[in-house]
Amino acid sequence: MDTLALVEGVYQIPDDFPTCSVVGGPGGKEFDDSDKLEHGQKVKSITICHDHRVDGLGISFVPPNGMSQDPFHGSRDSCRTHELASDEYITHWEAQTVKADDKTRISYIRFMTNKKVTFEGGHETSNENNKAGCDAPPGYQLGGFYGRAGQEIDAVGPIWVKLDPQQPQQVSDALQQTRN
Repeated sequence: MDTLALVEGVYQIPDDFPTCSVVGGPGGKEFDDSDKLEHGQKVKSITICHDHRVDGLGISFVPPNGMSQDPFHGSRDSCRTHELASDEYITHWEAQTVKADDKTRISYIRFMTNKKVTFEGGHETSNENNKAGCDAPPGYQLGGFYGRAGQEIDAVGPIWVKLDPQQPQQVSDALQQTRN
């Protein structure tokens, strides 16, 4: 029976950026968008590249006082970019894994916005043990990603940022426990 893999790594994500556990396998190289993120940034779009699995993943955002950032991980084959409305932000993330060539990789990914719009890519699995997901803490949105990638996304987890940079930090106990 397959089980969802939680990947350990040495990620340098600051404590004021809550995360959910990274899921997937140990292939590829580590990536971490946290050095580009700022509380209060505006996400413009999400790019998902996929065929049978998730090959690439990108996010485009503008920090409150900065230049546009466009971190991308994996390969840029069969991509679709999903634009967000000016009052829209991502509040939910989920991923599914699959074994391919004896390696655990991300087979499917889905995001949901505060407007209940979903963006997805890859192939869904019916195996409940291979699914994971989480919601942003109240007052937070998706800011970027961390995980592992080569030619495909091997592992991924979300990094949440505050919608309002002046807002006090409100992280649920469940999310804080995923950091330990």
